[in-house]
Amino acid sequence: MLKKLRLLPIIIITLVMGFIAFSPVDKAEADNRIADGVFLGSQDLSGMNLTEAVAAMEKYYDTIAASNLKINIRDIPADVLKKIENGEAVNIEDYSVISTVEVPISTFGFEYSIEEALHIATTLGQTGKLVERYKILMDMKYASAQLPLSYSIDGEKVKDYIENVFAPGNTKEPVDAKFTLSEGRVVATSGSQNGVKVNANLTTSAIMKAFEDGISDHMSCTAIVGTIEPRVTSDAVNSISGVVAKYSTNFWTYDSPENENRSENIRVAAQYVNGTMTMPGERVSLNEVIGIRTEERGFKVGHAYLDGRVIDSVGGGICQLATTLYQCLLQTELQVDYRKNHSMMVDYVDYSQDATLDWNNVDLIFTNNWDYPIYIACSTTFGYPSSVTVTFYSTDTRPKNRTIEYKTVVDSKKSYNPQVVYDWEAAPGTPTIEGYPLDEVNSHIEKIVRVNGVVESTTRMNNDYYRYLRQTIKVGARGTGLTAKWENDIHKMYNNGEQLLMNSKGMPYYDGAGGYLLAKDYYHDSNGYSTSETPVRIAPAPVPTQPTEPQTEPPTTEAPATEHEHSYGEWSAWTYSSDGTHVRTRSCLDGDDTQTETAACEYTLIDHRDATATEAGYDSYECSVCHHTYQTEIPMLTEAAPDLGEQPGDGSDNP
Repeated sequence: MLKKLRLLPIIIITLVMGFIAFSPVDKAEADNRIADGVFLGSQDLSGMNLTEAVAAMEKYYDTIAASNLKINIRDIPADVLKKIENGEAVNIEDYSVISTVEVPISTFGFEYSIEEALHIATTLGQTGKLVERYKILMDMKYASAQLPLSYSIDGEKVKDYIENVFAPGNTKEPVDAKFTLSEGRVVATSGSQNGVKVNANLTTSAIMKAFEDGISDHMSCTAIVGTIEPRVTSDAVNSISGVVAKYSTNFWTYDSPENENRSENIRVAAQYVNGTMTMPGERVSLNEVIGIRTEERGFKVGHAYLDGRVIDSVGGGICQLATTLYQCLLQTELQVDYRKNHSMMVDYVDYSQDATLDWNNVDLIFTNNWDYPIYIACSTTFGYPSSVTVTFYSTDTRPKNRTIEYKTVVDSKKSYNPQVVYDWEAAPGTPTIEGYPLDEVNSHIEKIVRVNGVVESTTRMNNDYYRYLRQTIKVGARGTGLTAKWENDIHKMYNNGEQLLMNSKGMPYYDGAGGYLLAKDYYHDSNGYSTSETPVRIAPAPVPTQPTEPQTEPPTTEAPATEHEHSYGEWSAWTYSSDGTHVRTRSCLDGDDTQTETAACEYTLIDHRDATATEAGYDSYECSVCHHTYQTEIPMLTEAAPDLGEQPGDGSDNP
């Protein structure tokens, strides 16, 4: 038994050597043929000679080059597309194929080489030691030997195809719902439609990876294409239930050409803002919504503030629209990202409740932090006075038992008296006022929140500073020897040492004979009435809420007789003068002299309307003599606003 076991290794070695001696290796070498089990991709090269193998390899590659790459487009939702673009792992196979685009592989610059594979194929199992050759041949007998594939594609051609052919052909822009304001409600007039977006970079990478994983005549990959939802959907429009904020401010239009331009600017800006729809989470720049202020876009030259001066600027006046819209932001408590007050006070809202604009410098920016869209409507009306109204439409989910109030607090205030400027080249005459006085003010507002009528919180907001503006009184002084000096913080004027008679605005009175009236020559009783035949009162009169620059008329005076005794006709009817007085005149019958008489307007209340939560109130006054009327606004009852704190910015602004 032991002897038989000792002979077994010798027998095995003999059999192996005999097998090798008569193995296919010798036959393959003799016929110069490729051993069995050798493949190039799916092409079987077994038993082929060199010529046959070359033809078979080229046919295999040419078949692939002539085939198409199938690019699958799957139904990928918008949120999933965002995840893919953010690098999150997503199984694209979970989403069904909705269409396929077939592209010739040759489009991508497909090239191949057979030299390396041919060399390996003709030497596999035919070189090396006998045992190694035998092992290789046995492996191929029961499996196969895959020759290395040598090919390439041009990445630039892949990118060019995706960007210039595939993406344009498969991209579809979303369509926003169209809407309009009808009978106080925002309604959709046409539905929204989803769009399709191709991520060109990721789709290019998907094609490159498909070739890296191997080639065949039935290749496929998935394009990174997904749905894009429209910015404004039909459902979002239909979710708007009604008015959530409304505010109006008044302005004067027909009292001067400058105000006509300013009014037109407000109207044009309101047209650009009207119809703006802001979706939840969107950030809105009012400068961007209105656009650059140019005459080509309908804007005119109007007054604006710059460095404590009133200047002329194209678009001057549109800050009143910005302020009116800001009041709606306060009511709705939308997130205000940037807001700046005017450099000097305005007269259509209280301190620290205004907002200004300056192109490329100062903006009003806010974010819709509600869960519903905000539709903004703007309108203007023209009359006495004119007005601009901003209305927000949305769905208010704030508690009904919660109310908000904004209260202006003046931290400091300083007034400045007019300053006198002499015009030594101009003859004495009616003096004029340039500009109007504005106080220097530091202020803020307090946001007061009440729940069931009980104060829950008080928040300080908008720490603002307003510059002062001093009026200038321009007085013709040629040949008069006028002087001026400050006394008790009042600019008083003198002529040859005698104080001039001045009205409540600090303007001297012209005497009608080349000079000014002296205070010592003016006689009046203890009530401030002159003791002349027709009483003339010079006490201050009520001033309308938006006065124009006053043009002061001379007081009652009777020009001294010169060449003959005057004989005057009847007095004219009283007419209103912009400085708060009414005036009447009468002429000498021979036409060479005119008398003028002025008196302060005495106003009485003739109409009143209370303010509500949706509409401002007013008080109307009328002079009983000249019947001039003016109106003061009672601010609308408002609710809430965000805490903005101090905001940066500098530049010009328009009142």
